[in-house]
Amino acid sequence: MAPLTIGFTEARRNLSKITDEVNRTGRPVTILKNSRPFVTISPVDNIASEEDSILRDALEAFHAMRDEARSRGFASEAEIEAEIAAVRAGRGKQ
Repeated sequence: MAPLTIGFTEARRNLSKITDEVNRTGRPVTILKNSRPFVTISPVDNIASEEDSILRDALEAFHAMRDEARSRGFASEAEIEAEIAAVRAGRGKQ
């Protein structure tokens, strides 16, 4: 769902109403300044959900990289760091 957009002057005049509406509907509002997106007002719950999603994705990526390293025969973080250094020096397993 795309955010609603309003002009800067209207937002300044109606900020309280706009924030109430954002919190009531959960739908973000983008404020335009000189007809360009300037800032987005979003409910805090949406921000927390996005942060949780980013953290989940990062954790999944970490686990995938760890599993890949283990499948290549590396057992410890020190071994992985040594292999990274070797690859950078042009003599790693790759």
